[in-house]
Amino acid sequence: MIKNICRYKKWIVVLSIIVLLSGCLQQGSVQGKELSNEKDIFTPAQTQSVKTITIERISDEMDMLNSKGWGELSGELGRTKTTTLLWYHIKKNYNLETKIVFGNPNKLDSSIAILASIGGESTLPKINIKGDEYYIINPSTPGIIPEFKFGSVYDDPRSANNYLQGYFGLKKPDHDLIEQWMAKSGVTVTYSDFTTD
Repeated sequence: MIKNICRYKKWIVVLSIIVLLSGCLQQGSVQGKELSNEKDIFTPAQTQSVKTITIERISDEMDMLNSKGWGELSGELGRTKTTTLLWYHIKKNYNLETKIVFGNPNKLDSSIAILASIGGESTLPKINIKGDEYYIINPSTPGIIPEFKFGSVYDDPRSANNYLQGYFGLKKPDHDLIEQWMAKSGVTVTYSDFTTD
């Protein structure tokens, strides 16, 4: 009888060790990742926040373009053609009704305008143009700006009168500059449907 009790104690000890080891192994590893210290056990997994407000996603993209040398491309194309390029890119990538707003007194100081009601409610600066709130994007920087001396607002660069259209149309040399910049920066911008000869 004493032998049986000793045998059971051995099995209880062996089983207890197995249970303890399996608990330690489970605590030491979560989803295949080794934990480096105890605080990792209690730290929730970090997730990257995804912005849902369209204008904020656009603003983030403008920051990225700026960091990839957009200013260099803008300097070579000039403000009006850069406006056309960015206007088309935003319109196609975000499926938004974007507008071109011309400067005052210099019409060629153009920018891109997105109605706040379309872009979404944000703390980004808005400008009132003829009773409507717009987010205005400086195409050269690029970025949303808090002030802009505006003149006319057009649905797109092709809406401008014939005199101004020549300044906004992308031609073959512009196409080559854009392609070179994209190859160098690793960024793709959508614009080809708006290229002219």
